[in-house]
Amino acid sequence: MVYVTRGWSDDHVFNDPELDEGLAAGRLISIEPLPGATQLGWMQGFVATLDDDWPRDALAAALAGSAPLRGFEEALGRFPSERVRWIACRRSRLAAVLRAWLEANDIEPPAPPDQMEG
Repeated sequence: MVYVTRGWSDDHVFNDPELDEGLAAGRLISIEPLPGATQLGWMQGFVATLDDDWPRDALAAALAGSAPLRGFEEALGRFPSERVRWIACRRSRLAAVLRAWLEANDIEPPAPPDQMEG
């Protein structure tokens, strides 16, 4: 598997026309970034699970600010236990998105690192 973005790749140099041709021919698959609105929804859902306390209030206020994604991450830095819970929550949600994307693109996921031959 080779990861490629415009202007950069793991070990190959592709120009934009080659990327476009590879995508059109089906040799490459586009992976779109997770929409900010999706991430924001995850953050809001996470905040709703917190006890009615200072961390919940601070994180809710950060999400209501002008840069909610960045504000949430900055505010989360003040609450180590909630940060650990958020990381686990986000990891679980990302795993579900990745599994769905692999399935939708008929791709068999590789074995987890601990199951791969060394």
